[in-house]
Amino acid sequence: MPFQNQVYQEPAYGVPGTYASNNPSASVLAGEGALVAGTGGCTIAAFGWIQGDGQTVLNAPPGTSVGSGATATATLGTEVIYTVSALAVNAAGTGYAVDDTVTFTGGTATVSTIGTGGAVTAVTLKTSPAQTTDPAATGVATTTSGSGTGLTLDVTATPGTSSNGAVASVTVSAGGSGYTAVPTVTISGGGGTGATATATIYGGAVTGVTVTDGGSGYTSAPTVTITQEAVTPGAPDGFVFNDRSAWIADIYDEATMVMPQGYMLDLKAQGDYFAVSTTASTRGQKVFASTTDGTISTAAAGSTVSGSLETEFYVAIGGNAGETITISTWDHN
Repeated sequence: MPFQNQVYQEPAYGVPGTYASNNPSASVLAGEGALVAGTGGCTIAAFGWIQGDGQTVLNAPPGTSVGSGATATATLGTEVIYTVSALAVNAAGTGYAVDDTVTFTGGTATVSTIGTGGAVTAVTLKTSPAQTTDPAATGVATTTSGSGTGLTLDVTATPGTSSNGAVASVTVSAGGSGYTAVPTVTISGGGGTGATATATIYGGAVTGVTVTDGGSGYTSAPTVTITQEAVTPGAPDGFVFNDRSAWIADIYDEATMVMPQGYMLDLKAQGDYFAVSTTASTRGQKVFASTTDGTISTAAAGSTVSGSLETEFYVAIGGNAGETITISTWDHN
């Protein structure tokens, strides 16, 4: 008998992951580009979930792990403030008395000395609240508690820097790990209210936090907390079809049911397919998918199967655990 020199590309009838009938089938639509196996590859003839990027497929749902370890610090915004540091009489006016209170832009002062006719010769600075507008000017008009009129002052103001009471930025100090969904950013304390922010993630780590509202009234930097709640996994997107797109290229290669990372694959949402169940199955049972590896088990519709989620598929032809069965979205009566 001669040595075999060719390989049949069509698998034998009954290979898991392949069509079991000519009934209509439907593939899950990809986003931009095709669906591809994710990190570590994707097992065919098992169920798969499209991951958060909308393109890669794994045998486990996205977002089920809870990230941790991300920390960040808030920085308050600043503004220039002005404080009056000196006053000088510009126009003396008339009718003033010692200890009259005069009010000007940027503060108050008292008349300390007067000359003939109640003309002001000197004033003493009384109050000077900080303000964001520079009050320095030549000949600032004043109002008075007495009967004097016409006094104007030359104002000298000193600029300084102060917090504006709002959160200006949040800096990530540690990205953490394991974040499969965008975590919640909470800003608390610091004496103010209203500050909000959103996080961005990449590769399972928090890479940045963007302030969406700076809030107001903060007298010190508030505390930033980054948390991710556990996400309840949803049903699988489809059954990973055995389309034989990853060929054995070398005579020494071994057969595998794992589609290598980055290879295109086909997720089936409807149709009749050969599969293998980890449990004994009978016609009419519902097909369940493991959230750990996408493997199949069966039970009555509506059952609770630990670690697995109910799919749209039914058992059309059952069998013992580990045997090839037929699963279907059409035939289950």
